[in-house]
Amino acid sequence: MIKSTTSLRILLWPLLQRAKTLVRGENVKDKKRNRLVFVLAIMILTTLFRGAQWALDTMGQNELLATLLPEAAISILLIAVTGISIISNLAAVLGSLFYAEDLPLLLATPISGVSFL
Repeated sequence: MIKSTTSLRILLWPLLQRAKTLVRGENVKDKKRNRLVFVLAIMILTTLFRGAQWALDTMGQNELLATLLPEAAISILLIAVTGISIISNLAAVLGSLFYAEDLPLLLATPISGVSFL
């Protein structure tokens, strides 16, 4: 039987190796970009947390919404966050599709552009 610390070490080993490779092999431009992405991700997560906290406080102060179960309020927030995530990911997918370098090659296929999209 494998101990829990050993299994945790096995699970985290590829992540640790990837982190070592990133730290050693990055040039200055990649380091700056990764730091910027990390800072933006922390800012987005903090904003989502603060917004959810504000929404729950507002729901608690409203008498009509205060009678809802806490699970209902949290599920409403999660549905909103999921919707925002889907919309932003759809925008990212369409952006990467239209900025792809092989787009002329894809549009040269024998299917029409409408059926392609």
